Amino acid sequence: MAALKILILEDNDLDLELIKLELSSNGFDFFAKNVFTKSDFTSALKDFKPDVILTDYNLPQFTGIEALEIAKKIALNIPFILVTGHLSEELAADSIKRGAWDYVLKTNLLRLGPAIENALKLKKEKDTNEIQKNKLLKLLTAVEQSSNSIVITDIYGCIEFTNTKFTSVSGYTATEVIGKPAKILKSDFHSEEFYTTLWNTITCGKTWSGEFRNKSKNGDLYWEQATITPIKDTDGTIINFLAVKEDITDLKKKALILKESQKNLIEAQRIAKIASFKVDLKTLANSVSPNFYEIIEVNFDEELTIENCNTAVHPDDKQNNIKILKDCINLGKKYDLIFRIITNRTKQLKWIHGCGEVIYGKGEPAFFVGTFQDITKEKNAELELKNSYNEIEHLKKQLETENVFLKEEISLSFNYENLVYASTEISDVLTQVEQVAITNATVLILGETGTGKELIAKAIHNISKRKNGPLIRVNCASIPTELLESELFGHVKGSFTGAVKDRIGKFQLADGGTLFLDEIGEMPLELQPKLLRAIQEGEIEPIGSSKLIKLNLRIIAATNRELDKEVKANRFRQDLFFRLNVFPITIPPLRDRIEDIPVLVDYFLNKFCTKYQKNINSISKLALQHMKSYHWPGNVRELENVIERAVITVDTSKTVLPDFDYYIQSNPDKSNNYNISLDEVQSNHIIKILNITNWKISGKDGAAALLGLKVSTLRDRMTKLGIKSQK
Repeated sequence: MAALKILILEDNDLDLELIKLELSSNGFDFFAKNVFTKSDFTSALKDFKPDVILTDYNLPQFTGIEALEIAKKIALNIPFILVTGHLSEELAADSIKRGAWDYVLKTNLLRLGPAIENALKLKKEKDTNEIQKNKLLKLLTAVEQSSNSIVITDIYGCIEFTNTKFTSVSGYTATEVIGKPAKILKSDFHSEEFYTTLWNTITCGKTWSGEFRNKSKNGDLYWEQATITPIKDTDGTIINFLAVKEDITDLKKKALILKESQKNLIEAQRIAKIASFKVDLKTLANSVSPNFYEIIEVNFDEELTIENCNTAVHPDDKQNNIKILKDCINLGKKYDLIFRIITNRTKQLKWIHGCGEVIYGKGEPAFFVGTFQDITKEKNAELELKNSYNEIEHLKKQLETENVFLKEEISLSFNYENLVYASTEISDVLTQVEQVAITNATVLILGETGTGKELIAKAIHNISKRKNGPLIRVNCASIPTELLESELFGHVKGSFTGAVKDRIGKFQLADGGTLFLDEIGEMPLELQPKLLRAIQEGEIEPIGSSKLIKLNLRIIAATNRELDKEVKANRFRQDLFFRLNVFPITIPPLRDRIEDIPVLVDYFLNKFCTKYQKNINSISKLALQHMKSYHWPGNVRELENVIERAVITVDTSKTVLPDFDYYIQSNPDKSNNYNISLDEVQSNHIIKILNITNWKISGKDGAAALLGLKVSTLRDRMTKLGIKSQK
């Protein structure tokens, strides 16, 4: 054992010798260093590194208590003993309180040896305790930082300790569970037998391992993989139980999802009549989906070879199937083949679509995997469809032959671009259509409501050079003023409230084709300059954008207003009117072309008899005569609505229009009065239709539908004409 290094603070040489003599007489092997100034004492603590410090109380420069304070800062754990000539009880107590290990009076140096031995023994115990404390601290740190929940219970199962992970998983704080049974986490998922077996295992001193489904503080269920170990004392008596638990909730959820996916896959395969297989090409061991044998009806209990795979294959398909299988396995080609089988059990003919490929391992063929799908139903349907198609082709040729003769009997004047007519007035209009269609000139279509202005616009587009381009229609009366500019020219994102993304306007959509501006007379005055510029320059500027977009399109406009009067009334710009009025086409009202009424009646009668599945083949001459004498303020649209209403209400083989004769008789002056205004005619007709629908405006059988108008348009017209609802 190395000699003790003793640092002595003593300014009296005689006392120093007496101390050394006493140490020697007590058998101490030591090496002493004597100092008596503060600076030497401080240096010796750092350099000499003593095992024991002996100091007088009174020194030339400082006291023993001051030396104690210095030692506590530099060498805290070194035994410090006061050796002094006289020391009162108060000073002695104060020195011990301040950290001195002991004190010895110089008059009783016999106590010095035992005091040093006790101090050294105490230091050793302190060092040992410090080591144990550090070990315990490290252990506690590891427990707290563990990724597993750690719980210690007493022998009755009551919780004595938990770590931080337990709190994060269970939601309980240590304070909430200490002293309570571990069953606070019980989820009622496990049976009582489960807990009984667990308890019997650990109380017998054995370790138990297994899975728990527990319940957190907020009621959530979670899974843990737990190991519970009995803790025993030196006598082998169980004093505690240690549970280490790993949270496996995510793994369980994934396992459940995988299990559900597998279940769904099997069910999907069953519904789709698909069977999957996997064959080990070395061992010939195979695994198949549950419905494999149900589809194929082949038993693979015997040695698996390509030949017995083809046991059930139809003789005419067998050789080709064997060849493709061998090419797949030997050459790595894809297996994709439709073939027939004859089932072993029912001897049923089935069509099978087989797909497969070789999976390689270490450069060699390892597995052959694939699917077989029963496509018998689809194949039979295909064969039936093919037979039906051949029959349809035969009937089609027969019908085409019959149509040749039928077309020769139909006059093209009765259906030009979906226009049904027989009058010279409409024929003249169509002549104008043919003249302007081949050009790119702007067209202005004029006419009363219901005369067919949109059909004329479509006819111009469909026989023009732009027929392969789009025909975009904009109803200027049906779009709110604040939205019409965006509808026509588009906008960029953020240009106004609600513009959450870029929008392409109707002008840009019509690029390469035709833009039909219906109800142009309703165009707001403030928007007309921008429309004029777009038409003149052939370019637009979307709202919120500074970029001009060059366009190539044709403008066709239509209105039932007299635009020259609108210009005089400052409700329509004169320059825009001149720009639109390049090639005006006026469609005459139905009252001016009564020869069209019979062919229109026949057309609409056939149309609505087909729609409503009625078998009406004629109309009374009297009703037709009344129709020819009627004013028709709503023109063709009104006639269409009258015929439709008649077909709906009549169930006999002859059609007599309900209430039509009565309407003519009750309004003789108005029906034939050519001097009344257009507004009065519209008002009378709207009121008539409202009376028929019991003043119901919207809905399938409402006035708006019968008039062929939008509900909002009809309400605007009623407001304009001063028609107030009677409901």
